[in-house]
Amino acid sequence: MDQVKQAFSIELVASLKRAYGGRMPSMATVARDFSLKSPHLSHISNETVRKWIRGDSLPHISRMQVLIDWLGPQIREPFDKPVKAIRFIQNSDSTEASKHHTNGEKHT
Repeated sequence: MDQVKQAFSIELVASLKRAYGGRMPSMATVARDFSLKSPHLSHISNETVRKWIRGDSLPHISRMQVLIDWLGPQIREPFDKPVKAIRFIQNSDSTEASKHHTNGEKHT
């Protein structure tokens, strides 16, 4: 999970720099602009932004959707690889389980 947080942090910083003309905005600016873009959600604090940027925490899915809409779909890329890996593992496990189940049955 820490790798996902760090990857998200890196992409968030890059996306914020793209959105703000190549410069990293202050935590207060990001918190303010995020809140303006998401009036249906409770406001976020500078500390919340700081935790996202440091890779200490991840936003809730509702907040992630605001970030994607605001900063672009590339912000979710850190989540794509782990999800694909988990699906692959789950599919492999279920395929193996069905092979063992089929091979272990006696047909009469």
